[in-house]
Amino acid sequence: MTYPSWSAATLLACLLAAHGAWAAPDPTGAAQPAADVGKAPAVAVLGAPGDADLDGDGLTTDQELLLGTDPDNPDSDEDGLSDGLEVGANGVYDVGIDPDPLDADTDDDGLSDFDELGADGLFEPGDTDPNDPDTDGDNLSDGLERGVVYPVPDPDGDGPARGTDGPNFVADANPATITDPTLIDSDGGGVSDGAEDRNRNGAIEAGESDPNDPTDDDSDGDGLTDQEEIAAGLDPSNPDTDGDGLRDGDEVRFFRTNPLDVDTDDDGLADGDETAGLTFATRADTDEDGLPDGLELGLVDPIADPDGDGPLLGTDLAVFRPDADPATRTDPTQADTDGGGVPDGAEDLNGDGALDDGEGDPTDPTDDDDRLDALLRAAAAAREPSDPPEPRPEDTVDDGLILDRAARQRLGDLAVDRVHRTAHVQAAERGTAVAPV
Repeated sequence: MTYPSWSAATLLACLLAAHGAWAAPDPTGAAQPAADVGKAPAVAVLGAPGDADLDGDGLTTDQELLLGTDPDNPDSDEDGLSDGLEVGANGVYDVGIDPDPLDADTDDDGLSDFDELGADGLFEPGDTDPNDPDTDGDNLSDGLERGVVYPVPDPDGDGPARGTDGPNFVADANPATITDPTLIDSDGGGVSDGAEDRNRNGAIEAGESDPNDPTDDDSDGDGLTDQEEIAAGLDPSNPDTDGDGLRDGDEVRFFRTNPLDVDTDDDGLADGDETAGLTFATRADTDEDGLPDGLELGLVDPIADPDGDGPLLGTDLAVFRPDADPATRTDPTQADTDGGGVPDGAEDLNGDGALDDGEGDPTDPTDDDDRLDALLRAAAAAREPSDPPEPRPEDTVDDGLILDRAARQRLGDLAVDRVHRTAHVQAAERGTAVAPV
């Protein structure tokens, strides 16, 4: 038991008087009648009977001595609630139920027990719980939500009463912004106050939302507010609405993909797989070799529409090109997988992913020179002086090759490059230099 910091003589006198074992002498010095010896006087000088309530707090001296409270002070911890009001009519302190009559801030959240319960000392709707530092369970302490900066001071120094102590107290970094400690979501926007104040210091900082503004709430934490998601037809409770492996906010703000389309560029690869595999999710042919990324990786089946007639989309079948031979694959990030000098698309002439008659092998550099010769002959045969200056969709040559003007330009560049490389080799053999082109 912890006793108040009274003198030993005072404490002993109170104990003896409380149990009728000692009576104070007559203050005039007169001797007591023999019949009165051993009886407590009507008014004791140093103490009172155990059932007396010296301080009017509703507790008897006996009860206060058992509690360790001061029988001469109706509010031992000076929190604004009388000792009797804190423990109730039974005079017993029930831990976890009653506020502590020797602790001005029972739960150490920075609010005194009076501030939490009010003058009646009763825990009622709208009150915070003096035994719970986070009444609403939003991971912000009650004192922080009310803008408390300083803890409740210790009322008696080294005495038995206490103020705020322990790790529950967090000083508010911005007391001008307060939230409701009895509501987990003060603004009703769908996100708890603690989730909006991520570092839990009471201030609105970079990367945080305002717990008093429902318009900036992001229920699923995907980087888009609920209102933005609703306006865009997205699911504000699902961070990845289309299930492609990317958060909706990342798709909109960073990758520029469609958060309602699993395969934005319709190459057969999910947007999340493309960003992880270094191909572009918004460009079906990352390396621009004439073959879509999915075909180069051997894909045969498109990504199915995830919700049928719903808003979500899969791979567009009108765009997707399946691989006719998935066993042969090329690098979708390298235009010339084998490094032989001819782009993969120029070797796979019909763009079906299979090695057909008359085509070069995009994984074998040794056949690229022969292939380049054949392509250049075809390009030369396709040139006609009567060609109009504007681009034509395609030119068909005698051997069945289809080459548009862009393809012929690329082949011309390849031819110049090969001639230049050959000149370098010959110059090296002669020990001379070749002028740059």
